[in-house]
Amino acid sequence: MPLCRRGDREGIEGRRERTRSENDPGIQVDLDRRRRLHRRAAQNSPGNGRPAGGYPRRPQKVIIVDASIFIKLFRDEDDSEQARNLFAKNIADGRAIAAPGILLYEALSTALHYEQSFVMVAKLIAGLREGGFELLEPDMDELAKTQEMATQLSPAGGYPTLNDCVYHAIAINRAATLVTADRRHFAKT
Repeated sequence: MPLCRRGDREGIEGRRERTRSENDPGIQVDLDRRRRLHRRAAQNSPGNGRPAGGYPRRPQKVIIVDASIFIKLFRDEDDSEQARNLFAKNIADGRAIAAPGILLYEALSTALHYEQSFVMVAKLIAGLREGGFELLEPDMDELAKTQEMATQLSPAGGYPTLNDCVYHAIAINRAATLVTADRRHFAKT
């Protein structure tokens, strides 16, 4: 199975709405998640049986997805359904999913190669952002980690690509879970 997922977190479920365009796979997103969380926080006041400020929450890890997973949302590839389920379930449960900003350009490059619409890719990202998906930019520490990873020769042979190292470095530095379907990168790191 090419999906490589490490870690799990709990979240809340809520109303889901579909986003759909002509080629959009119809990822389900939870658009009311933040409002529900704010309402619940307001209910956690003294006098209702809960401690002031509510019960402590276990911090949730961010899931970092790379382009190999994102591309499966608009291309019919092996494990496309698993990738769609990964996004749908985690967004519906209120879990944070993110990727470096280079994901947009890698996705557009794939769309260009397969003669698919850039607008469709942009709409897909916009729909996911409404559900909480974020595009991140690496900070200086993450860039240093990227360089360290990109310049280490792998026992499997060769060097990992710079783009793959950006995803991986962000996941490491933010204590996040990296989800990839890129077997070559997985073997080289």
